[in-house]
Amino acid sequence: MRRAAVPLSALLALAFLPPLAAQPVAPSLEVLSQPIVVEKDPAAAKAFLDRDDHQTLRGGDPALFDRTFRTANELSDLADALGTYKEASGLREAFGAREGYELLATPGALEAWVRARAPDADPALVRSASYEWASLEPSLRAEMARRGYKPERWAKLPFAERHAAATKAGAEAVASLKSRMPRTKAELDALSARADALTPWLGVEAAAEAAEAVTKAKGAWEGLQDAQRRAAASGDPKLAAAVAQARASKDPETALARLAAIFDGLGVRHPAVADAGPGKPSQRITPKAGTQLAELVRSGALKEMRGTAIGDEVAAFFDASGMNLVIKPLAPGTQGEFQAETREISLNKLEIEKWLRRESLTVADLVKGGEPLRALILAVTPIVLHEGIHQQQDEWQKAGRYPDIAAQSQEVEANSREAAFILEKAARDKSYRAFLAKNQERFDFVGSAVRASADLARDPAAFRASIMADSYPNNPSIAADTAAAAGAPEAARRADAARVSRAYRDRDRQMWGQVVQVLRWVRENPAGAKAGPPAPAGMR
Repeated sequence: MRRAAVPLSALLALAFLPPLAAQPVAPSLEVLSQPIVVEKDPAAAKAFLDRDDHQTLRGGDPALFDRTFRTANELSDLADALGTYKEASGLREAFGAREGYELLATPGALEAWVRARAPDADPALVRSASYEWASLEPSLRAEMARRGYKPERWAKLPFAERHAAATKAGAEAVASLKSRMPRTKAELDALSARADALTPWLGVEAAAEAAEAVTKAKGAWEGLQDAQRRAAASGDPKLAAAVAQARASKDPETALARLAAIFDGLGVRHPAVADAGPGKPSQRITPKAGTQLAELVRSGALKEMRGTAIGDEVAAFFDASGMNLVIKPLAPGTQGEFQAETREISLNKLEIEKWLRRESLTVADLVKGGEPLRALILAVTPIVLHEGIHQQQDEWQKAGRYPDIAAQSQEVEANSREAAFILEKAARDKSYRAFLAKNQERFDFVGSAVRASADLARDPAAFRASIMADSYPNNPSIAADTAAAAGAPEAARRADAARVSRAYRDRDRQMWGQVVQVLRWVRENPAGAKAGPPAPAGMR
């Protein structure tokens, strides 16, 4: 094929073009590694993690890349943790989820790094979070001394050993607290004071158990005083004997059950016993009633989700993947739970029963439908949606062959999208707004939902940080899990760590973009607005 002739003028013009600019040469892995591995610079670590050429860099020197990548994740994650956790208890739990970090393995290394590389962090907070002896809460220091730890020995222990010792002591202290039955006001006050002293060095779950122990002890004490007055006034020997048996109970749990029976027999509702005790038999959800109620809640929650951006998407996901909803006891402070092994979404039976006692309702009142059932459905729909998002995450992990981890980013996503759903539903549905206003003090599920959605609307960035700091400090971050993967002995895990990290970070950006779109819609539309399409979804 004959080529067209090139005009001489064009060739002459080419001759006078300026020389090509030299292409910038990408720095070598050795150069990139120095400030991270040797100098422990968190800014360099973050910049390294944001690079798009990890695969190329690793091909040149896999061992050096893995070390640099692992250290970069550790440094970046520690810097983020120091900016997120403003109380020693939360920061301490965050460190506990990162026990393999190099800076936590050597006593004093973290504090020295903070002075050199994180000048904005509070040194006193870091010392307390690291369990430095002089900064320990007095009750914990006394407990450690009682267990044979001396300041000199303690100073030589790495963070992991200090954390293990304190966690064990906390668990034993909470167990002791739960078993104590106060028989005088002084004993109740001492129990409450002990819980207050423990709380600063307990983890989130143990602190919830301690608070629950105080609630039960207080309910048992107050109920016992009332029952004794009634027995004395009545002169009934059977009532006096029943009260004496309640008073002789070895623990608050037993006392509350006996007191509940006494007040039921008298036809009296005692608020403290009703709140902390087991309630009447008609207020306890049996397995059969739980199955029936779970199906009613499942269909009702799906209906309530629809009509909002995030709710439509999660409902469509359930339509395709199914929802296995159950009602069963969960840990104190836990509203719902998703179990990947069984694909179960659980609602806390104990919290629902507590609500029944407060409202003087029975399980039969719920099962027959009407306003009580609708109130329960409206209260738990955000929780079902939240746990459905965890089910989405599980399917996404399996589809991408990502490791099965319970990371903070998953809770940030679930909580952020849940709060955004509540805001949009409240803006679109006047009756839902009225329900939230009426029930936020009466139903724990509703109160926490209202507070969370208000926090998201007020300050989205602070909301993200609070999810980790207030509720999930003992969950690892994606960076923490990635650092562990990069340091794993299996070459496949090390090679895959960068891919997994990138996928989770991309998902987080996509999720946050969706939440921001919903927030923008809510702000632009007055309360009760019906017009306007929901924000685009797509977080399958």
